[in-house]
Amino acid sequence: MSIRKMLIGVTLCATAVLVSNAVLAADKGVIVTNTPDVNVVNMPDVNVANTPDVNVANAPDVYVINDATSPVPVLIVSDAIDVYQKRLTLGINAGSTQEQINIPVPTGKRLVIEQVSSRVQGPSGQTFTARIDTVAFNNGTNLGIHWLVLTRQVVIPGIDLYTANHQMRAYADQSPSNIFLVTRDSSAGSAFAEVSITGYLVDL
Repeated sequence: MSIRKMLIGVTLCATAVLVSNAVLAADKGVIVTNTPDVNVVNMPDVNVANTPDVNVANAPDVYVINDATSPVPVLIVSDAIDVYQKRLTLGINAGSTQEQINIPVPTGKRLVIEQVSSRVQGPSGQTFTARIDTVAFNNGTNLGIHWLVLTRQVVIPGIDLYTANHQMRAYADQSPSNIFLVTRDSSAGSAFAEVSITGYLVDL
């Protein structure tokens, strides 16, 4: 065999070995050494598919940094709150057009009113107004007046009956100014009124 043919054979074998090694390398993973930094530019969006569960280990505390100017909305979902529910009644005597009754609030508490239901009845032909006055911060200056819309329901011989039912959000600290007040347009005969107040108490 000539030297020329031997050189061609050796060259072909070397080429085959190089190609084979390249194919094997392509099948292997890429090994990154020295843990280089990875820079992500343009802040791309990250989409998490299939909504996987996220587990927080070791039950760390969660801190809310919002101040009073941007509070975080809170919804009370527990039934273990200090529930307030009270029915109050009053009578308007003949010769009078107005009567009121205090809404009691325990010391050191603030009443949050969520529901008010009222009934007023009196001599036929008389009209009535009803309202709830509440004072917050117990300094006498933060007075809220909440009017109830009375609707005539029943006409009994000699008596007209009105009712009102409202969802609301009103606040009352302990004060003699927290009242349920009913007024009518005539002093003839006597009238009766009641109100049921539902909500909850919070500590001051």
